[in-house]
Amino acid sequence: MSAWLRRGAALALAVGCGARSELSLEREAQRSIACGAAPVDVRAGRGAPIIASVPASFAGALRWEVLDGGAATVTAAGRGRATFFTELEGVYRVRASSADPAVDIGACVQTVRARGTAPGVTCGPGVTTLASETAELFASVRSAEPIERSAWSLLEAPEGSARPAPLGSRFVPDVVGDFVTRFEAVDAQGERDACELTVTAEPGPGLRVELWWDPPGVSCADREGAACDRADLDLHVLRAGRDGWGSSDDCHFANCNASAGTSLSWDGGDGQGDPRLLRDDVSGHGPEVVGIRRPASGTYRVGAHYFESHASGAQRARLAVHCGGVTTAVGPRLLPPDADDRGAFWLAAEVVVDGASCAVRALTPSDDAALPGWNRVRGRDGP
Repeated sequence: MSAWLRRGAALALAVGCGARSELSLEREAQRSIACGAAPVDVRAGRGAPIIASVPASFAGALRWEVLDGGAATVTAAGRGRATFFTELEGVYRVRASSADPAVDIGACVQTVRARGTAPGVTCGPGVTTLASETAELFASVRSAEPIERSAWSLLEAPEGSARPAPLGSRFVPDVVGDFVTRFEAVDAQGERDACELTVTAEPGPGLRVELWWDPPGVSCADREGAACDRADLDLHVLRAGRDGWGSSDDCHFANCNASAGTSLSWDGGDGQGDPRLLRDDVSGHGPEVVGIRRPASGTYRVGAHYFESHASGAQRARLAVHCGGVTTAVGPRLLPPDADDRGAFWLAAEVVVDGASCAVRALTPSDDAALPGWNRVRGRDGP
C-alpha cells in the first residue's frame, strides 16, 4: 500500500470514529433526564408547575425530591411534570429521577426561587346602615410586595338603584335593600386578591318614598344608547287637607331639595317632621327619594309627575313606600309625555299616619276623580 493510501485510510478511520463518537453522545443524551438551566420563579402560597425533559422512550413515573431550601412539597402531575408548593420564601433545589430503580435515566436538579406570597384580602363583616346615609367599608390586606392599587366597587344593587360607586371606603346606598360591594388589591408583581362585603340599607324610622322609572333604552326602541332615554320624572309628597299640589304643602324638587339647600317647615319644631328630598334625579331613571323622619299624624299623598321627556317616550314609573316597618310596592304605571313635552301626573298612593302606626294604600285611576289631583292646581287633565 502506498504511503498516500495509508494516510487516507488512517484519516478516514479517524473521521469515522469521530462521527460514531458524536452520535453515541447524542444517543446517550436522549437516554438522560434534563432539568431547566434557569431557576423557576414561583409565588409562595401558590402551587406552580416545574418540568423535566425525559427521553422519548421513557414511559414511567418520576420521583421528585426536595433536596434543600426548607419545607416544600412536589407532587407529580403527569409526564415530566410536577407541582411545587411552599408557604415560605427562599431558594429550593428539587431533584428528579426515575421512580423505578431498574430504569436508569440519570437525575437532574432544578432550582426553584419562591418569592413572597400573593396579597391576601379580607373584608370586614356586613354593614347595616340607613338608606341615603354613609356606610364605612372595611377590608384588610396582607402582602409581602408593595400594593400598587386597591379599590372598592359595586357588584350588585336592588331594583331602582342608580348603582352609586363607592368613594374610597365610603358608600351611600340610594335605596332600601342589599348592595354587594367588592374590594380588590393588586401588588407590584400584578398578583391580586379580592373579597366581597354586603351593605344592607334599611328605611329607618318615619316615612320614606322612592320613585324610579324605565332603565335606559326601553322607551325609544328606534334609537340606541342611554342618551335617547333621559326622561325627567319628579316625586311629590303632599301634606293633605291644606293648599294642595305645587304649594308649600307639597314637597318636590323646587322647595325641599336637600342638595340644593331648600327646605320646608311642616312641624314648627326640631325639624324631624319636615320633609326632605334626599335625592333629585334629572338625567333619567331615578331614584328620587323623599323622607320624613317623624311624620305628624295625618294623611299624606304621593304623586309622580312626568316633568320633561327630553324626546323620550312613555315611562313605566314604580314606587316603594316605606312606613311603619312595612314596605309597599306601587306600580308600575305608564306615564306618557304630551305635545308640549310635559307629561302626565300619577296620583299613586295615600299614607295615613296615626302616631307610630302607618297605613299605605295604592291608588287607582278611579281615585283621581274623588281626590284632589294635579289637575285641580295646574288646570290639567289627570293621568
